[in-house]
Amino acid sequence: DSNCFVATMSVATFVINFRRIIVDEDLDGMAVDGVRNRDLLHAVVALYDQSLPDVTTDIIYSHVCRAASRSLLFIRDKEGTLQEMMEKHAKQQNRDKQETDVLNGEATAEDVLAQASGGGEVEEDGKDEAVLDDEESSGEEPGIFDDVYSDTESSEDSIESSDTEEDFSAGSKDFIAAVKHRRSLRNAGKFGDDCVGIESRLAGAASFERLVGKDELGVVQLSLIAVRKRYRRRGLGKRLINMIKDSSVISNFSCIIAYVDHGALKFFRKHGFTDDIIISSKFKHVSEHWENSTFMCYLPPYSDLITESSGKTAQDVAAFCMLDTDISEWRQMHLAAHQKQVVLIERMKHELLDMAVKIRTQELALSQLRAQVDELSQEKQHLAKELNDYRSQSHASFRSAVSSVAERFLGLALPTTEDDSTEEDSSEGVRNKSQ
Repeated sequence: DSNCFVATMSVATFVINFRRIIVDEDLDGMAVDGVRNRDLLHAVVALYDQSLPDVTTDIIYSHVCRAASRSLLFIRDKEGTLQEMMEKHAKQQNRDKQETDVLNGEATAEDVLAQASGGGEVEEDGKDEAVLDDEESSGEEPGIFDDVYSDTESSEDSIESSDTEEDFSAGSKDFIAAVKHRRSLRNAGKFGDDCVGIESRLAGAASFERLVGKDELGVVQLSLIAVRKRYRRRGLGKRLINMIKDSSVISNFSCIIAYVDHGALKFFRKHGFTDDIIISSKFKHVSEHWENSTFMCYLPPYSDLITESSGKTAQDVAAFCMLDTDISEWRQMHLAAHQKQVVLIERMKHELLDMAVKIRTQELALSQLRAQVDELSQEKQHLAKELNDYRSQSHASFRSAVSSVAERFLGLALPTTEDDSTEEDSSEGVRNKSQ
């Protein structure tokens, strides 16, 4: 809880754990003086609901009320808010009176414009509440909290969300009814403590939680952030981001991650967030994915990683020591990687040489096998020729024998000479002897 001045507006800073103050503590307790915890929760959810139309109230309640979730709130003081309301009401009455005078002929339009131009800058910031809050509405299907920051009555019949194991939306109907009652009092000109609610004092909010990761310092996820439209361009968003980046607020961390709407990318880049693919890949696995958004992360400087509180000089020295350590580790890692590359290349070189030797040996073996194949082919041709000669001789001998048998047994034998008969007798004697 601290006070700060942003663009001539005083706000008090609160860091709230809604789960603890609502579930673990008395429901009627007050983390903010004069504001019930339930009403404070509903006001924060209503602000997110109006500023982030793509996110449902169920998701907002679940993220705001997580056990590890914390909400950073900027809340205006009650007296200052009431004074501003009274001034705006008086100015509105004055404008109405001037318009009436013009219609009745008691004043000219030039006089009214001259008086309005004298306080043009103040009038710009002091527009009627209904006009500004109507601009915050998305213009689409009415939501449960449209009546909190708007004068429209389109959501009068809104109902609370369905029952769950832990229904943090309980009491939202009563809260909306109280908001309408306070607005009716202000419209009637009845100003007092009863007409100022937390919905009129809440200027901005940001919800974050520390995620469990391998990094000893942890990763912080910025889940939701919003500034009421009438208080924008006063540095509230910048201060919210800077306070979340401040280690004294959320303790030391190694990275802040966020799923950012496309329309807010420029704002986050301006405050040090990056959507670099390589950097984001280191932290993207620790968080659940949000649709229609861009994953961004913020890496703090080394000075923010120092936990010692021994003075600025000591912190600077420690930061440089940490930087030197990281550079040394980076050098060792790259040296080890280079060594592995050299070893790999050397082993691949020897492997290629060994493969070349094996290829030459195989080529020699193939050459020898080809020579053997040629020799066997020649030998095969020689044997084939001998086989053909043998077949020819056998065929001629067979024909000769057949002719002899035919001549002998068919009486076709030719007359023989003495020599032939003598030879035949001798051969017959040899056959008888062998028998």
